[in-house]
Parts: sequence; structure tokens; C-alpha cells
Amino acid sequence: MLLKNDPPVREERKMKRTLAFVLAMVMILAVLPFQVFAVELPFVEFDDQPKEVASYEWDETKTPPTCTATFGEEGKEPVATETVTALLTASTDATCTSGSTATYTATFTDTEHFEEQTKTVTSGTGLGHAWGAVTYTWADDHST
Repeated sequence: MLLKNDPPVREERKMKRTLAFVLAMVMILAVLPFQVFAVELPFVEFDDQPKEVASYEWDETKTPPTCTATFGEEGKEPVATETVTALLTASTDATCTSGSTATYTATFTDTEHFEEQTKTVTSGTGLGHAWGAVTYTWADDHST
């Protein structure tokens, strides 16, 4: 009696697997010439044109601040430039733990090249907690 791990049984199983592989390959190769394959490739845009972009620079040293917008290719003369004074659109007062904030909006007349920009400016770090020693002033007759 032969067991499943005996050399003749293992050899027979190996031959069956090899025969199954060979038959599968023959079937694939027989059908392969008649198959149509569709391959989807990712779209790649070949654009050798340099990109023109808008950049914005805020000058917070002025009140209200100004915003200068520049449009063009980096490292070259800009195509368009515009400086506007921003308008105050929102503000909050300072608290004991945080400074006051002011939100400014810069709206450009050249809407073809520039988009509206918003900037929030924080002033100070807060009013703080400044309590002094408690003092009392008494009336001469000590009634109050």
C-alpha cells in the first residue's frame, strides 16, 4: 500500500499538476490571437508652455493694509500688477487672553487675472489679568 507522501505518489501528483498547467497554456495560446485587448492609459497633458500664476503680497504696516497682486510667469516681467487698499469687513475687540482681530478684504478691478483676497490681522496678545492689591478707604467716623 502506498501513502500520499511516498515518492511515487508525490511524483504522480507533480506530473498531473504539470500536465494541467501545460493544457491551460495551450488553451490560452490557442485563443489569444483572437482576443482584443483594451488598455486605458492615464491622460498626460504635454504642455511645454510655462504656467502664469497670480501671487498676492499684503503690506500690514499700513492701516488699512494694502494688497499687491502680480500675474505672470515666475522670474519674468509680470503681465499684470494691481495694488488695492483693503476694506475692513469684520473685527473683534481684545480680551484678557487674546488680541483684537481685524479681517480685511482686497477686491481687485482686474477680475480676469486676480481673485478677491481676505486677510485677518491680530493685534497684541491680550489685555492680561492685571489685578492689584485690594485697598479700602474708610470714612473718618468709620461708618463706611
